[in-house]
Amino acid sequence: RNAPGLQSRRDPWPKWKYPNFLTPPLWPPRPSVRPARSVHGPYRGQSKYGVALAAFAGVLAAPVIQVSPLMGSNLIITVFAVVVIGGMGSILGSILTGLGLGIIEGLTRVFYPELSATVVFIVMAIVLIIRPAGLFGKEK
Repeated sequence: RNAPGLQSRRDPWPKWKYPNFLTPPLWPPRPSVRPARSVHGPYRGQSKYGVALAAFAGVLAAPVIQVSPLMGSNLIITVFAVVVIGGMGSILGSILTGLGLGIIEGLTRVFYPELSATVVFIVMAIVLIIRPAGLFGKEK
């Protein structure tokens, strides 16, 4: 069946029945026959599925590591720097930048430990001076 409000792709295996919230919608969405319908309806099931997986991962992680609401807060600024250096919207840029900055930060920690917390931001400043859109970003 098609999701209400969106035209779904045709199922290549019609005998295999999977839940409607897993069917990929066409993009851009075609207008609904009933305009009062919520366009977000087909995505509600995917969101519930993602939240359930995250909760399950938290339940599995709790006995192994100390779980707190502030988990990962020390990584947020570094992850932001990786995304900015790689280029906004470029997944390949973020992956390669993460690998490169990991190597640079590791080598800095070995040879000059006092600078290891700052080297990411030094690299970010240099890259943004040379290329304001990031390494793999597209300039407008």
